[in-house]
Amino acid sequence: MNTLLDAGFVDSSLSQDAGRLTLGPDALSLLIDVLGHGVIVVNERGQIIHVNRVARTELNRRRVLAKVDGEVHAVTPADIRTLQDALGKAGAGKRSLINVSAGGLGLTLAVVPLKLDTDAWETRIALLFARAEVGESGMFGFFARSYG
Repeated sequence: MNTLLDAGFVDSSLSQDAGRLTLGPDALSLLIDVLGHGVIVVNERGQIIHVNRVARTELNRRRVLAKVDGEVHAVTPADIRTLQDALGKAGAGKRSLINVSAGGLGLTLAVVPLKLDTDAWETRIALLFARAEVGESGMFGFFARSYG
């Protein structure tokens, strides 16, 4: 915290409260839910662990991604393979930037491994939507372009 204060990234008036600030799982879930972009957290098999409000809406619409038996799936056979390949790479610690599409609609997803170290827990993978809604224009790919 002091490093951030020294660099001017954090308001010094906030430092008094820094020791009391705790972001437990509930607070983090709330934070993810209010993001304007879809976020799905899955394991290596694609089993959904957490999905925010925006992503849940897209999964329910079943336009390019769908929830099938508790797992995230692309709706076209080609994209099913693309998503599976990206999940496999994420399991090996590599990021991917993929496109899934169907019916003239497309979505860019950053597939990012969340596993901190080899002994921490089962690999968690974040699927980060490039935009809030399928078909909405936008740019993405700021960090997922490096394949780790």
